[in-house]
Amino acid sequence: MIERPRTAEEIIEDELEELELKLRQLKVRYDQFFHGSERLPPWSLRGQVDRMVQKYLHVTMRGFAHRYRFNNLLYRYQSYTELWARKMRTQEEGERPSLAARRQPQVSEKLVARARVADPRSDPDRLREIYDKFVESREKTGAKKKPVSFDKFVRGIAGQAAQLRKSSGCAEIELRLVVKNDEVQLKARPGK
Repeated sequence: MIERPRTAEEIIEDELEELELKLRQLKVRYDQFFHGSERLPPWSLRGQVDRMVQKYLHVTMRGFAHRYRFNNLLYRYQSYTELWARKMRTQEEGERPSLAARRQPQVSEKLVARARVADPRSDPDRLREIYDKFVESREKTGAKKKPVSFDKFVRGIAGQAAQLRKSSGCAEIELRLVVKNDEVQLKARPGK
């Protein structure tokens, strides 16, 4: 049985189908790249799609259906290339976290209390509020550490305040009581 030669319309139909398939594959590969499962963008596949698009930009298609289908594919490809370019710029401006870093649970820090003090020893009421929340937070998280007396708490803050004032020249310090990974932390920084 002799095969009849394929018509130009059949060839165009097959190549448009191939272009559509490659465009879908390209989108999937770019999605994988932006999600971190591929190290490099799919340059080779994109080059193939570019060549096919360029070829049909300069081919006169007699059939309205083929021209319509190609224009739709061209529009989709242009939309994707703009999106990919935007995402690439975003990645270049800010370092993309590695796949391993994205799989790790995000550590959240919960602010429990905040206070500003000039001299910790002369403002016991404000420190008493922070101390009470500190003790309460430790009990809630189930910390099995020795309890800290209020006097020791104030001495520790006064030492930090003296160091901060010396290093930064600030008049007051800001105390922040936070819970991070079920651990209660008291942080001090120069007051703004």
